[in-house]
Amino acid sequence: MELPYEIGEYVLFKASKPDIQREAIQMGVMLKTLSVKEELTQNEVTTLSGTSRTYILRIENNQSGIELFALGKIVKAGFNKKLILYKV
Repeated sequence: MELPYEIGEYVLFKASKPDIQREAIQMGVMLKTLSVKEELTQNEVTTLSGTSRTYILRIENNQSGIELFALGKIVKAGFNKKLILYKV
């Protein structure tokens, strides 16, 4: 397939394929792994981040989505980490 030097976003989107590996990332698993690594219980994470234990449990078990604001709050206050997002 031959493409022009400057490619518009629509052309890139049409030519792209789903990134299966990236789609498989589950935020709950990542948060649970971070909790274990930082040696924090669910109760400690909820107390530090100001969320409920039920909410953290639902996220960790991938039974609930998570809003970006809530994720930032949990990462910053609960784990004392910085949330960095990259534009893909």
